Amino acid sequence: MALTKMKLVNIIGVMAALDDTVSALGKTGVFQPDETEEFFSDNHNLIPINSADEYSPLLEKLKELMNGSSIRPEIVDAPEYDEMSVDDVREFIENTDSELGELIVRRDQLLHEIDVCHENVEKARHFVGLGLDVRNIGECEYIITRFGRLPKDSYVKLQAYSENPYVEFFPCTHDEQYYWGVYVTPISEVDNIDRIFSRLYFENVDITDINGKPAEYVVEQNKLKSKLEKEVAEINKDIDSYVVRHRNHILKMF
Repeated sequence: MALTKMKLVNIIGVMAALDDTVSALGKTGVFQPDETEEFFSDNHNLIPINSADEYSPLLEKLKELMNGSSIRPEIVDAPEYDEMSVDDVREFIENTDSELGELIVRRDQLLHEIDVCHENVEKARHFVGLGLDVRNIGECEYIITRFGRLPKDSYVKLQAYSENPYVEFFPCTHDEQYYWGVYVTPISEVDNIDRIFSRLYFENVDITDINGKPAEYVVEQNKLKSKLEKEVAEINKDIDSYVVRHRNHILKMF
């Protein structure tokens, strides 16, 4: 790698000219600022500048909007933006946020709802073999119901408890590793039965938010998911349309 000689430059001036000076130095493309304390041993009288940076939060907000709309930063010439005040920059970003930002927020909310639907379907699909209303089961007065899954080898081990009338597991579906289903126990026996199933590595699954039969709930959630996905597609079109119209201005401001 080639070596280039560098010169140490000390710049002294009034605070009012600081922004213009830093801007001019930056445009040279060769100026690299360093910590003053690295060059002066007697620096106890030097006080660091501690003024508020009004541009940083605006820049962060603009970066957030660009990320949300898939605008990649580029180096562009924007001489007409050099004289913009911080108030002008703030107004531009606030206007962009009120239009583009609201679209991004709404889309992200819908994407979260889609994730919830997906999680609900994944959870409920294991119990589609249950032809009963989950709400009715949960409202039983004298019994406790546990939904969850058992490892396959544990399901086989249930035979060892065949003489206990309260140890009964009702499978709904199964895969290569687990049997998914439910066990029911009288309230008076719940502690003992829970211990038995705990030793069998039973894992509880909370499906109390399922209204109706699991199979019907899966259909309902899939319909909702499709509806939300269509809404996201429409919002993405609006975002793309906005980006086409304002991309150059956003890049220049950035």
